[in-house]
Amino acid sequence: MASKNEQTQIDIQESINKIKVLLIYPPKIGGVKTPFYRIGADTDDDGAGHKAPIGLLYVATAVKKYSKHEIRVIDCSAENKSIEETVKEAESFQPDLVGISAWTNYWYSAYTIGKSLKAKMPHIHLTYGGPHIGIYIKETLSIPFVDSVIAGDGEFPFTHLCNMVANNDFMNNIHGLHLKQYGPKEGSEAFSILNNLDLVPIPDRSFIKEELYTSVVAHDNNVATMISSRGCPFACIFCKLHFQKTVCRSAENVVEELKQLNNLGFKEIDIYDDTFTWSKERVIKICEGIIKEGINIEWAIRDRVTNADKDLLLLMRKAGLKRVHYGVESGVDAILKRINKKITTDETRRAVKIAKEAGLQVMTFFMIGLIDESYEDMKKTIEFALELKSDYSTFNITVPWPGTQLYKQALASGIIPYDYWLQYAIEPTNDFVIYRFIENKVDLRTMIKLQTSAIRRFYFKPSYLLKEVSKVQSSAEFIRKAKVGLSLLRGHILNR
Repeated sequence: MASKNEQTQIDIQESINKIKVLLIYPPKIGGVKTPFYRIGADTDDDGAGHKAPIGLLYVATAVKKYSKHEIRVIDCSAENKSIEETVKEAESFQPDLVGISAWTNYWYSAYTIGKSLKAKMPHIHLTYGGPHIGIYIKETLSIPFVDSVIAGDGEFPFTHLCNMVANNDFMNNIHGLHLKQYGPKEGSEAFSILNNLDLVPIPDRSFIKEELYTSVVAHDNNVATMISSRGCPFACIFCKLHFQKTVCRSAENVVEELKQLNNLGFKEIDIYDDTFTWSKERVIKICEGIIKEGINIEWAIRDRVTNADKDLLLLMRKAGLKRVHYGVESGVDAILKRINKKITTDETRRAVKIAKEAGLQVMTFFMIGLIDESYEDMKKTIEFALELKSDYSTFNITVPWPGTQLYKQALASGIIPYDYWLQYAIEPTNDFVIYRFIENKVDLRTMIKLQTSAIRRFYFKPSYLLKEVSKVQSSAEFIRKAKVGLSLLRGHILNR
């Protein structure tokens, strides 16, 4: 049953008029850079592939289902569109309402597109949504050319906004929707949070060009992206995505989407939940549904090492699970405790071991440069990563992102002297380079050397290279992996 807030969100009144609506996922041109990112690399063309803008697809599909408005989606990143090309395409459509996805990494391009569109088409209503907005509601709403912002689950607030624009009647009663004329909301009204994700229609993939999306660790040329839950109850200090508890779609709803994707011809699917196995009962039902429906797919999940269960992994493998991703972060228990990860190295060893015994590929994620981490700690993390013998590993230098406890602690302690992210949020530039890291014990130059060493030691052993080449199933897959390999070798991968 829907909560009172949810009932308000989903009770969408009919609009008097029909309007044109445009949703934009910004290009990665002018994105935030780090000192260890290749100068001049303004695209994401390192071979790692593009992920479908699943958030925008959810919003577009909700508008399509619950209103009569004409709606389009432009994924500038996957379509490799420049800011100028994006503005020109938007002008040709002549929308009444434009919604732009805002990520801090690519806030410059999102900001610049919005400013340009408003200058060329002053009549449009311009709104922003996405992770960046959840951190900077007030700051974004105060930007002169911005008419509104949406924080949290955007499907129903945006659909309401479409009807408000169509009727030229703006109400201030929708959680998560902040209108310029009323100012930012506070407290429980600041975010839109749905407790029943089955209320949201399954994303309509016809809004985008699905052939543009793939992954370096996939065999197939095209990989679909989906989510089966939102939120995370943990509070790791380096993460900004813990503002809501975990909410899961029903097993039946998830199986239906998997069936639709399979019917569209997809053979590989990446499930981007923070943790897939919150409910063992739900996972069992999903697997049983996949097997019963004869859905012929391979899929990958993100999970916590503390949730690793051999019988469950074997069942998921039977249902087509190919790869599990574990966020490990550190090979030192004291550092794991310091960052509030709530796992141990022994739990990681066990999880990787039983996942591989279940016949699954394993990808592990590590961070270098966490708060209070010494040089010896970093070396231990690298040795731990090598010990695990995962199929894939990433070694990222820790970026203190806005909205995280890590960034707040670094500001409070003076490790970072002033709030530079706030300045960037108000007025972004296309040459913004993050130059403040957690260097209270190890300097950045040393971290970069350790990162480079870790990548070379993990990926460029003859035995590893031969194993990867033997698994390649097509020339396209070989080209993708070779391209990423060259980027890794040259040290040009941006911290993801």
